[in-house]
Amino acid sequence: MQGGKIAMVLMLIAGLIDNDLDVLRKYRSWGLTVMALCHRGAMDWSDSTVELKETPGLTEFGHNVVAECNSLGVLIDHAHASDETCRNALEVSTRPVIATHTKCRALSNSMRDMNDDLMHGIAAGGGVIGILAPASRTSREVQELRLRRDTRLAETHSDPFELAAAKLANSYY
Repeated sequence: MQGGKIAMVLMLIAGLIDNDLDVLRKYRSWGLTVMALCHRGAMDWSDSTVELKETPGLTEFGHNVVAECNSLGVLIDHAHASDETCRNALEVSTRPVIATHTKCRALSNSMRDMNDDLMHGIAAGGGVIGILAPASRTSREVQELRLRRDTRLAETHSDPFELAAAKLANSYY
């Protein structure tokens, strides 16, 4: 923190713009610099690796979101977006895009992770990809850790909303 300055990147996870480009513009005026196209669930205008819409990919409004992000200088994050959503965004975007966190699908064999073609497409456009290291725990170990975490949190949070927030805040595995 030389010179008393701190840098921060403001990111909107999941494209929560209420299907309104004016909301996106407002977020940008507040300092938004990165927006994910989706997260765990699909948006009306994009889909995720977890939830595919009937017609996968970006809708016309989704194309407008990408174009508006480009014009506002907001980086588009492809993490968690479906293959078709990523392809559509790469076709529409005139600026580099990023994938803040993913693994290589060829190694993980998980649809949640990015395939080689999409990684090459992001790189070819000047974008950057954050590659996660493979997990060192087995899925059984992770399930046991989550169960212990959830049990511990349930003992201290009787309100279901507080419990959900605590689980989200403690979802590091």
